Amino acid sequence: MSAKVSLKNYSTYGVENYCRQLYLPKNNSEFISLLRNLDLKKERYKVIGNGSNILFHTKCKKSSIICTRDIKKQKSRNGDILTFSASNTLCSAYLYAKSNELSGFEKLALIPGTIGGAIAVNASAFGIQIFDLLHSVQVYHNGEVITLTKKDFEYGYRFTNIKEKGYIILSAKFLLKHDKISEIEKRYKECLSFRRTEQPLGRCAGSVFKNPPAHYAGKLIESCKLKGVNYNDAFISTKHANFIVNRSNAKSSDILKLIKLCKHKVYKQYKIKLEPEVEIF
Repeated sequence: MSAKVSLKNYSTYGVENYCRQLYLPKNNSEFISLLRNLDLKKERYKVIGNGSNILFHTKCKKSSIICTRDIKKQKSRNGDILTFSASNTLCSAYLYAKSNELSGFEKLALIPGTIGGAIAVNASAFGIQIFDLLHSVQVYHNGEVITLTKKDFEYGYRFTNIKEKGYIILSAKFLLKHDKISEIEKRYKECLSFRRTEQPLGRCAGSVFKNPPAHYAGKLIESCKLKGVNYNDAFISTKHANFIVNRSNAKSSDILKLIKLCKHKVYKQYKIKLEPEVEIF
């Protein structure tokens, strides 16, 4: 635990910002004890994993941050069901599933987040969402550890009510399908090739906006001629307009200005309201 800690290295945007306290639990027992203690003290806190879908802005300054990325990464198999602690990355889940000749994670593997974060937002890529694979989830809620199935949640395109309900994910089970390792690797490499060709590298948080019904956010933003527009070190990618990249020392306010600009221009031209996928905290 530290006071006034920089969060620059705790999100993929890499912007400089601060929180009141930073907690880095090493295992689930320590994590659960910490949550119970903070709840007892009524302390405001935010749980993050890899910080791949968050922009730290103003709320973080009045909050404590619990980062789960140092929690021991456990995984196990029981037939076609794999169990992962929430701190596992999607890439590590793919590698473990592949080694067991189980398919499902190869299209999600390039999302730079953790199992816990991916479930919380129902992360998706290449036509598959993580709830398609989900069997059950172990969560912390109001001081207790309980097990729920996906039927206990509301969920849809890049949405769940998990945060709204106050559930904090500890681990999850996934029901996968058998396939040859060569076929699993083939699908992964196809996704990797697409990402390298179509999406930018650098400090970013993936797609900034959800795709509106029957539209692609990136295409709408591009048609408004916003590719390459920048505020200081934050710029809208010239490779994919739904990505905002921190060139080096962008501030959260710079990124927010670009988010607001995209929303304004798209609504003005198409009367379509873009909904941010990135959480601003």
